[in-house]
Amino acid sequence: MPDDIELSIDTKEWDALLADMPKRLAKQAVRNALQAAGDVMRDAIEAEAPERTDIPTPGSNALPQGMLKADIVTQVVIGSKYDPRVKVGPT
Repeated sequence: MPDDIELSIDTKEWDALLADMPKRLAKQAVRNALQAAGDVMRDAIEAEAPERTDIPTPGSNALPQGMLKADIVTQVVIGSKYDPRVKVGPT
């Protein structure tokens, strides 16, 4: 399984449509699209993530039951300094 995934999409049509929209509406459209994409990736990662199901050993510092699989989240980041993006992974 690759460590990094790179995806390139031609967004010229979207850029033109978003340029004609009010800034607030365009930002919300980008946020919604990134969240939807992040949710798909999160679901795929959760499906493959390990999950501790055994009874914890007293005094152990191992992860609690259900950790990692239940800890996968998405975070949409839209700011002025960088391009909009979605982060997917454990917290």
